[in-house]
Amino acid sequence: MSRNADRVGAVEQPTDAPQSVKEEKKSIFSFPAPTELVKLPSKGLWYAEGHPLRGKETIEIHYMTTKHEEILVNKSFIEEGVAVDRLLEALIAEQNIKVEELFTCDKNALLIAARISGYGGDYEANVRCPDCGKSTKKQFNLRELKTKEVDVEFSENGTFEIPVHQNPLDPETPLLFVAEMRLMKGGDQRRVEKTAEKRAQRKLPPETIASLMREIVVSIRDAQGNEGTVEELISDAPTVYVSYLREKYNELSPNVDFDFVHECGNCGAINMIRLPVGANFFRLKQ
Repeated sequence: MSRNADRVGAVEQPTDAPQSVKEEKKSIFSFPAPTELVKLPSKGLWYAEGHPLRGKETIEIHYMTTKHEEILVNKSFIEEGVAVDRLLEALIAEQNIKVEELFTCDKNALLIAARISGYGGDYEANVRCPDCGKSTKKQFNLRELKTKEVDVEFSENGTFEIPVHQNPLDPETPLLFVAEMRLMKGGDQRRVEKTAEKRAQRKLPPETIASLMREIVVSIRDAQGNEGTVEELISDAPTVYVSYLREKYNELSPNVDFDFVHECGNCGAINMIRLPVGANFFRLKQ
């Protein structure tokens, strides 16, 4: 027998002593955290090598909760104009994806999905008639929005070309120049908005079109292959060619199709109008 065992007061410790188990009380609001897969208009095709969405056709997002809604009313986020971006980043299940690095078309798809998960698909907005100026309330079903399919050849760098002819609507007329374009990302869109805000503070014209061209035009070359600059395009090219470039860019770029036919109840005019997405988008009703 061990000498330690003979000592007065020595107690042999049991090897199978029961351990106390603290039972955790579950919250009555411990709901499952549902997620959904959102289809990306870009299908992940034109993200750079190494981007987490490269080659992915969908992205997983959480459903909105009150915690997420708090982001939308955060005063500092609102003042910086980043409330929606912060919301989308909080909803994206994968942590290393930044909204500023998303193509605008994919960001728009997330925007619609987030709104539906938080407030449903019914959306009421004021629509203004371009002909008579009358504003009326119109109900939209966001679940009916479709992704615009495009058929355009992109380069390995994620760019595509738009040829501009002397008569933009007639490809048989002489070629004037070819513009190499790229898809906008969230960060590009934010720069355009910030530039407009700064110019407004200085009481200067916004120059939104010029800012847009600086973001989406990669290069310019004429029919002989001579390279020009974006600034030359902005300052020297007639408006008809820049307008055509913008229209063609929107036509060839993947996106959520926000356009709808509106018949004015006041003057009867029928126009193609873009779905208004304003400050009240993340509300049940205006």
